[in-house]
This record gives sequence, structure tokens and C-alpha cells, in this order.
Amino acid sequence: MKNITTKLRSSGLLLKAPIYNAENIHAKNRKNAIVMFSGGMDSTVSLWWALDNYENVEILIVDYNQPHSIEIDKAIKIAKMVGAKYQKIKVDFPTSFWGIENHLTRGQACLMTSLAALNISHDGADIVMGILSTDNYGDCDRDFLDHIASVLFHPNDWSDIGIATPLRAVKNKSDVIALGYQYGAPLSLSWTCRDPINDKPCHNCMQCRQRDEALVSFYREYGISKDQYDKWSLVCASPYHPYFRDVSYDIHIVVEAFLQAGGFKHGKRCYVYTSPDGKQRVSTHISSIESLEEAGTGSFMDLIHIHGYLHNNYRWELCVSPNGAIAATDVLPNVSVIEEELIKKAEF
Repeated sequence: MKNITTKLRSSGLLLKAPIYNAENIHAKNRKNAIVMFSGGMDSTVSLWWALDNYENVEILIVDYNQPHSIEIDKAIKIAKMVGAKYQKIKVDFPTSFWGIENHLTRGQACLMTSLAALNISHDGADIVMGILSTDNYGDCDRDFLDHIASVLFHPNDWSDIGIATPLRAVKNKSDVIALGYQYGAPLSLSWTCRDPINDKPCHNCMQCRQRDEALVSFYREYGISKDQYDKWSLVCASPYHPYFRDVSYDIHIVVEAFLQAGGFKHGKRCYVYTSPDGKQRVSTHISSIESLEEAGTGSFMDLIHIHGYLHNNYRWELCVSPNGAIAATDVLPNVSVIEEELIKKAEF
């Protein structure tokens, strides 16, 4: 057991997987998502989850006269990184409002839901919010959110409207960090502080303290040192990203048949980089280098990308290049699942 633990720690892999209960998300529209995005840690992980689970993702960033503009700048930077359509909305609250002065988020979920609802067409959408199971404001209650979603639906709509809360699937904020680490979400670029000093986190406000405490808990619970976490997260990498490797003969034959049949028409722009463990890995949600100075050298490649989740919530990915090179996670589903997903991507 000690040898296994040592190997996991040296590889950057987590000692355990976060306990994840997808039933607490309540997603309804699996095609369209509007992500309410603050640029903070929670909303960044929620954005990466949305990119994984919806065909169309739009990002809304709300400027409501926060005491500083860093949060907005970080949010825009991350939005540009993923290449999704984003809009910044200006809500001109007086800075003398008690809630603005004291960073109180009472009613914020209601406000953000209302703003997002104005942008939902008859095609419907899920409003994706970074609400945690530990958030104790009344408008963060799951039953309340379901009720709000139900009254947003209009008789002329032809698809569902929901309020998806992906972070309610885990226990606490350290688990959120674990999810972000697995996704390779740019948590190092996210912003939490409410009272920055010279554009740096103060590490003293309540939000900074909660973030710092969650990181310490994450290091302890998941067997990752701060140095390891920084080594991977500062370059937006993840030891769970697919990497170019040999796959089984059966998968190779399926991929070859897909390419010979002309299945590769339009690939997805993906970021290919050398990870801290020396492997050529693929970040499938990063499509712009403009906001990725921290990642150093890398390149973009058009790849066919398929992914899914196994019964234990293990996220698998497989990417195919035009010349047949394959990047894949260590664990993959049955070859029949891969074949089915490739057929969906094909445009014969």
C-alpha cells in the first residue's frame, strides 16, 4: 500500500476520487447552458463542468459595481481561454448599498437567475451556477431553485429550462478543488479576494480565508502537496488529461475505420502541451493561447474529441488526430462505447 501511495503522489494523481452525487445537479436541458461566471474558483469549475456536458455554452459576467475590477478582468480572461461566447452585463447598483459595501450575497442567486433568464430563447437552457451544498442562503436551496426554474418555462418553449448546480454534487470546497484539478480548470487564474492589496489577494478577508482553508484541506485529504498542485495548476495541466499513447488493438481498428470512412470532417481546436510528467497531453477545453501565458510552450491541434463517465464517475477522454494519433486517458470504456461515440461525431 505504501508503494502505491508513493507512486500516486509522485504522479500527481489524487489518492482518492471525490464522492460525487450527480442527482444533486438537477440538469434539465442537456444541449444549451448559460453559465453565470464570476471568475472565482467555484464558477470556474462549474464552467469546466458545463463545457463537458452541453453542446452550446454561453457565459454571462455581471459587473454590479464590485469594489474592484480584478474579478471581472479574471473572468473575461478565462472566458476568452475557452472560446465560448461571453457577454459582460453592467448592473449599476449604487456603491452605497449595504450589501455592496459588505460583500453580502443575500439574494444573489435570484438576481443572477433573473439576468440569465432574459437571455433564454424558446430553445431553452440550463442556467449553471456555482452554488455549493454548504451555501446556506435561502435562494441557494435546491427546492427553491427548482421552483424558480419551473416558473421560467413558457408555453411556447419547445425545450426545458433548468438551474443546474454541479458543485452541489460534492461535499465541500476542497472537493470542488479536486474536481477542478481533475478537469485541469485554471484555478490559479481564478479570483476570490474581496479586499486586494496592490492587486494581490489579501489572504485576510473571509473569501480568502475560505479559499486558503479549502486548499489546505485538499492537500491533506487528497494526498497532493502544494508544490505538486502548483506545478500542475499553474500551467492549466492535469494528470487526468488524455495523453498520446498506444491503445488496444480493438480501439485502434475502430479509429482507423472511422478515419478511412471519412469521419474526420471538423475537429475541435484543442491545446496540446507537455505536462509536468513529460507526456504530451491534451486540454480539450482550452482553445486560445492569448490568455495562457502561464502555460509556457504548447500548440493547437484540431482533434476529434469524445468523452464520457464510467460508473464510478471516472471521466474518460479520447482524442483522434487526422493522421490517426490517439490521445487517451488511462482508463477507457468498452470499445463498443467508443465506436458509438465516434459514429455520432462522423458526418458521412
